[in-house]
Amino acid sequence: MTVVRKETPYGKFELGQDVWVVQKTKQRQAKIIKLNDKKAVIEMNGKEYRAPYAMLHNEMIDDLDEYFHELFVQRSEAQY
Repeated sequence: MTVVRKETPYGKFELGQDVWVVQKTKQRQAKIIKLNDKKAVIEMNGKEYRAPYAMLHNEMIDDLDEYFHELFVQRSEAQY
């Protein structure tokens, strides 16, 4: 059975969807070619990669430094 849509805590994803792969210092555009339970298979720059859903975003992030700072603060507050 082929999974066409996947809803995760990080968003809703579909086969063929264009997404942004966000890393610590950069973000690149990719296309979802397969949806698995924990990771998606994406095509980026002509190569296939497996990426966790936490790295995939539907929209480009304007300021990565601010984004990761907010994420760090949220995780710190959740620990206490």
